[in-house]
Amino acid sequence: MRWLEWGVSSYHAYAVGLSLILFAVAAAVLREIAVPRVITSLMALSGVAYLAQGWVAGSQGFTTAHSILIILTWVLNLAWMIWLTVITWTASPTTAGAGVDSAGVASRSASA
Repeated sequence: MRWLEWGVSSYHAYAVGLSLILFAVAAAVLREIAVPRVITSLMALSGVAYLAQGWVAGSQGFTTAHSILIILTWVLNLAWMIWLTVITWTASPTTAGAGVDSAGVASRSASA
């Protein structure tokens, strides 16, 4: 039964990791949403950590390396989620719908 738990945990981590990577790529590519590159990079890094977590859980089970990766994903997720929340709450109505350049500076999009 323990092997079944390792397998399900592994697939779950793969799915979450792939979702975070795809979400980070979409947020980085779509200039209509104002998400700085640093946040999208943290999202993608968190996704990569989830993929590593899934690989470790599937190949080694619940080991110390798996526990370290769990803590790493928690820290990375907490970092980008808090940062995104702060940016969202502090955004003025004039920057709503503005794009963000690679430095994280808001600029008005051409369509608005």
